[in-house]
Amino acid sequence: MIIYNIHSHIFTVKNVPNNFLPLGLNHILKPDIVRKPLSWIFRKAIPFTDRDFIERYVNFLKISSNKSQEDVFNILRGYYPQQGTDTTKFVILPMDMRYMEAGKVPESVDTQHQDLAKLRDKYPDAIIPFVAVDPRSLDDKNGEDPLVFAKKYIEQYKFRGIKLYPPLGYYPTDQRLYPVYEYAEKNNIPMLSHCSRGGVHIKKVNKDMLKTHPWRPTPLRKTKAKEFSDYFTEPENYRQVLKDFPKLKICLAHFGGDVEWDKYLFESWDPNGSAEKSWLATIVDLMKEFPNLYTDISSTLFKTEDYFPLLNLLLEDGKIKEQILFGSDYYMVERDKLRERDMSIRIRANLGPVKFKLIANDNPVKFLESPAK
Repeated sequence: MIIYNIHSHIFTVKNVPNNFLPLGLNHILKPDIVRKPLSWIFRKAIPFTDRDFIERYVNFLKISSNKSQEDVFNILRGYYPQQGTDTTKFVILPMDMRYMEAGKVPESVDTQHQDLAKLRDKYPDAIIPFVAVDPRSLDDKNGEDPLVFAKKYIEQYKFRGIKLYPPLGYYPTDQRLYPVYEYAEKNNIPMLSHCSRGGVHIKKVNKDMLKTHPWRPTPLRKTKAKEFSDYFTEPENYRQVLKDFPKLKICLAHFGGDVEWDKYLFESWDPNGSAEKSWLATIVDLMKEFPNLYTDISSTLFKTEDYFPLLNLLLEDGKIKEQILFGSDYYMVERDKLRERDMSIRIRANLGPVKFKLIANDNPVKFLESPAK
């Protein structure tokens, strides 16, 4: 069976803003001789309430400090079957972090994509590249129209899909994205967008951000940038896009995220329906309403085996089971206890051959099907 990992990253530290981590930790933590002891101190000695942040980014820098995307890809590829009857294909998702207010990105986003195109040519049977677009590049004198950028890599370099990352500071309803949606819908090109709390996020909240939201009353409550980024990420933000482009194939990555799975599983449900639903429940509702909407289990199902029973039940639902995709979110999921191969095998064993084939082969093939000729 061909396994499709629908969600993976191989960008390097050259694609990350200089102030991605506070206090210049990008550069301080790069050498092993510094990163390893500091990692231990951060986890054991310093009373962080959110140690996940430190572990995630220490491991992020460990892998992203490889010299090239090929170096990172070969680590990823080594976790999955590549010979015999089982082989693996990877959707590779670049990142455009120019506008997150975290300083200059050492390497241009165009170079990141060019290198990925060359790597795909070297591993044509394993790499499925998506192109990352940001609507704000349209108004950047040094940027490129997001539609022009997307078309260049899809038509000239044969990339297979389009990647969005709203928590970097924009809403999916941004009108500058509408030509991209129109192009993707017309040409049957899949899109994938981050849809969970946390992850990479803006570093600053400006006044203009408080004044705009697709459906919430404004002004919004000002919070820390990490929390405020959730406003950009909410799954309900996509409802209008899905209405405007009913044939658009889009995947809301991470199925809402682990925080929202915990909320769904462990918090009392409001019988009056006045409280906001878990993002997981919202995504399920949206998938039932919009059959071209997908989600993937990347990152979330790699956090804990506690979620396996719920995933099994969701895959019993005939209305949505064909819209759930396998993905890992490598290398943002790399942590000390739960590793890529380990959790992939656990997911496969828990679901059984029929359900795993559904999310890791049948559904991804439908999601990624080539544009109509």
